[in-house]
Amino acid sequence: MNMNDKKDMKEIIKEHINLGLIEPGVSAYNNPGFLVRNHGEIKRGKPRLVINYQGINKILEFDGYYIPSREHLIDCIKGAKVFSKFDYKSDFYQIKMESESKKFTAFSTPQGQYIWNVMPMGLANAPQIFQRKMDNLFKDYFEFMFVYIDDILIASKSMKDHIKHLEIFSDACHREGLVLSEKKATIAVNKIEFLGILIDKAGIELQDHILEKIHNFSDVLKDKKHLQSFLGVVNFAGIFIKDLAKYRKDFRPLLKETESSKWKWEEIHTQRVRELKQVCSNLPKLAIPQDEDELVVYTDANDYRWAAVLMKKTTTGEEPCRYTGGLFSEQQAQVWHINEKEFFAVWKAFKKWPIFLLAKEFTLKFDNTNVKAFLKNKLEFKIEKAQMEGFKANFVMLRLRHLRENLEELDREFGRLAVNAQVAGQVQRADLDIVQTTIRSSLVASTALWNALQEPIRKASPSVMTRELREHDPKYALRVQGSRPVAADSSTACTRPSLDSGEKATIESQGVQTSDDSS
Repeated sequence: MNMNDKKDMKEIIKEHINLGLIEPGVSAYNNPGFLVRNHGEIKRGKPRLVINYQGINKILEFDGYYIPSREHLIDCIKGAKVFSKFDYKSDFYQIKMESESKKFTAFSTPQGQYIWNVMPMGLANAPQIFQRKMDNLFKDYFEFMFVYIDDILIASKSMKDHIKHLEIFSDACHREGLVLSEKKATIAVNKIEFLGILIDKAGIELQDHILEKIHNFSDVLKDKKHLQSFLGVVNFAGIFIKDLAKYRKDFRPLLKETESSKWKWEEIHTQRVRELKQVCSNLPKLAIPQDEDELVVYTDANDYRWAAVLMKKTTTGEEPCRYTGGLFSEQQAQVWHINEKEFFAVWKAFKKWPIFLLAKEFTLKFDNTNVKAFLKNKLEFKIEKAQMEGFKANFVMLRLRHLRENLEELDREFGRLAVNAQVAGQVQRADLDIVQTTIRSSLVASTALWNALQEPIRKASPSVMTRELREHDPKYALRVQGSRPVAADSSTACTRPSLDSGEKATIESQGVQTSDDSS
C-alpha cells in the first residue's frame, strides 16, 4: 500500500470509527483490508474500503434463505402502471453484528486491526440476512411492495393507489429507522429501471447501460476471462435474444482452454461477437404475461442446441414474452436420439418459466410426434424419467400443436413474430409517451402532490451516513461449520457460532488454517 493509500485508509478508518461502524479489536481471525478505485469511486472522488473475506467465508454455514428471481419480481408487478424505486443507504450497515460474532469480521490495515459492529459487505450470507430482514418488515405489503435485497420497488395500478402505498412505505421506514438514499430514489413514474431492465405497463426492455457494456467489448477478446465476462453480460440479456445458443456454439472450445494451453482466437469468433452486438442493437420489447392472456410455447432442437419461445396471443397475432435456449453437452449431443433432444427442449422451457405456466392452460407447439406421444402417456423417455413425469403432472396443456418444420424454419417463424411484436411495441410506446407527459404535467402543476411524493424521502433520510443503532434491533450472528449450536436470542437472525474455548484460528486470503482439524 503506497503513502496515498495509507492516508486515505487512515481517513476512512477514522470516519468509520466516528460513525460507530467499526472499533479497534484483537482477533485470531485476520482478513486483509484494502482500497479500490473503480469507476464509481473515481466519480465520487473517494476510494472504498474492501475486505477480502474469502477465508472466513469458506467455513461459514450457508444460509439458504430465498432471494427472489428477476422473473418472479416481474411477474408480481403485472398490471401496474405507476412505479417508485428506493435504495437503502449503507444497507448492510443497518444490521448490527452479534457480539460473539464480531471476532470473525476482523480485518487488518496499516493502522492496526479492527472489528465490525455492523454487518460488513463481502461476508457470506449477508444478502440472505438482509433479504430476510426486509421481507419480515414488509411482509404485509407484498401486493404492491417488492424487495430485492436493498432495492425496493413499489408498483401500483393508479396514481391514487400509489400515493397511498408511498405513505405506507414512508411510515414503515420511519417506524423502523431505515435510511434511504435520496440520490437513488425514483418517485411516481410510469417507466422505471429495476434490476437491469426497463419496466412499464406494456412490457420490459433491457437497460441502455447493459447494452453499452456489450458494445464496449472489443470484437477480439484477448483471453478466456475476457470471453467469460463478455458472455456473462450477454447471458444477462438472454431472455431478449432469440436462440442465443446458436451464437455461443463456436465459443465452447475456447471456454475449455486451460492456463497451459494456447489461446486460439479465430475469425469465426470475431464474427460471432459482431453478430451478438448486432442482435443486441435490435432487441425486442417483451410483454409481461397477464393472468387472462392465452400463452403459446414454441420449442425445438437440432443436433447441438435447443430453443424455446414464450408468446402471448394478441388481437393482431402473437407477441414474445421470453426467449431461452442452450447447447447440449458433448455427451448429450453424441448419445441422445433426436426424440430425447426434442423433449429436453420442452422440459427446459417448462422448468424455465414455471411462474408463467404452472397451473395454467397454454398451447405447446413443437415438431416431433414422439414428444406428443410422451405427453399423452404413450411413450417413455429414459432421461430424467422421474423428474419428467413430475413436470407432466404439474402442467396442463390447452392443446398440443405439431409443427412439421425444422429448426431453421422455426427460426424464421420466431423472427417474423419478433418483427411484428416490435411494430406493435412502437405503437404502445407512442401511447405511453402521452401518458407519461400527462403525469409529468400534473406533477409540475400540483406542488402539493409533488411534496407529498417527496415526503417519504425527507421523513426517512437523516443527514448522517447511517442511523443510530438501537438496542432492540436484530443482530446478525455467524455460524461456523462444525461448531456447537447455542440457543439464540429471539432477536438474532440465526444461531450463534460456538468455537471451543481457547481455539485458535488464522484466516488468510489463501485459505483457512486452524489448530483443530474439525474446524
